[in-house]
Amino acid sequence: PELLLRGSPLRLDYRGFGLGELSILVSFGPIPSLGAFYVLTGSISALPLLAGIPAGILTVNVLLSHDMIFYEAYRLAGKRSLAVLLGRVRATQLSVALGAIAYVILVTLVALRILQVGSLLALLALPLFLRRADLANRELPSPMYGPRTMRMFLHSVTFSLLLALGLFL
Repeated sequence: PELLLRGSPLRLDYRGFGLGELSILVSFGPIPSLGAFYVLTGSISALPLLAGIPAGILTVNVLLSHDMIFYEAYRLAGKRSLAVLLGRVRATQLSVALGAIAYVILVTLVALRILQVGSLLALLALPLFLRRADLANRELPSPMYGPRTMRMFLHSVTFSLLLALGLFL
C-alpha cells in the first residue's frame, strides 16, 4: 500500500532529465495511436506512431503547465521534472516551442505525404495555441497556472480530435 501512495517504483519525475515528460509523450501519443490503429485495422504501421507524436508533445505541455501550479511544492519535495529543473519562465518558453514543433511536425508529415491533407484540419486549433503563447516570457503566480493548464488541455484535446477527424477525410 505504501508503494501505491508514492507512485511508480521508477518515479521518473524524481530522476530528472525529462524522463517523466518523455514517458508521457510516448504514453499519450504514439502508443495509443498505434493501439487504436491496430484495433481498427488489425495491422501495425509507422503512420499512427508518427501521427501520435504531435498529440504526445501537446500532452507534455499540459504536464509542464500542471507542474508549474505546484512548482514550489515539487521543488521542495525534490521532484526533478522539466518545469522544476528549468524554472517557470524557461519551462513556459519550452512549452511554447514544443507547441510550435507539434504544428511543424504535422505540416511536415502532410508535406511528405505521410499524412493526408485532411490532417491539416488540426490547424483549426492554432488560435487556442496562440492565445496562450503570449505567456512565454513572464512568470505568473501559482494560482494563474490553473486556468493556463486548462487552456493547454483544451488545446491538446481540440488538436488531437481535429487531427483524428482529418485522418478520416
